[in-house]
Amino acid sequence: MRLWNDRRLRLSLTGLGAQYLVALLGVGAFSVNTGNNLLYLVFSLMLGLFLVSGILSRRALQGLQVVTLEDGHLFARVRGGLRLRLLDSGRGRLRGLEVHLVMDDSSVEPGFLGRTRPGPIPLVLQARVSHRGWIRLRSLELRTRFPFGLLEKSRFIEL
Repeated sequence: MRLWNDRRLRLSLTGLGAQYLVALLGVGAFSVNTGNNLLYLVFSLMLGLFLVSGILSRRALQGLQVVTLEDGHLFARVRGGLRLRLLDSGRGRLRGLEVHLVMDDSSVEPGFLGRTRPGPIPLVLQARVSHRGWIRLRSLELRTRFPFGLLEKSRFIEL
């Protein structure tokens, strides 16, 4: 499990996560200095919550594959829809993912993927292209702060 040195998975600490880690280290330091068993218990519960949030958000990113990306009617400087179909290889679960599509010289509004079911999942992303002609799709980014927002995890899928 390569968390920090993986090209397809990026971890970043949010502001709330930084505050939580400072509080976690503060409670740990007070529990060691005072020898209070209640502070040890609070420290272990806070650490467990942090680890569970990381495990759940990592599981939310696993098991998704891109089946097709069908172009809609895209015109220069007009919003149009791109139909993305994802395949959930596991059983349906709560995902809570933001879906970001990276394209050359265009802007794509992020989509949201909530609860999934087994099989193909249709998702429509709104895009605005800046010029006529072919546009290259760079990558698809699945981003989560699920369930507590302490760490932001992103998984990149090259297209």
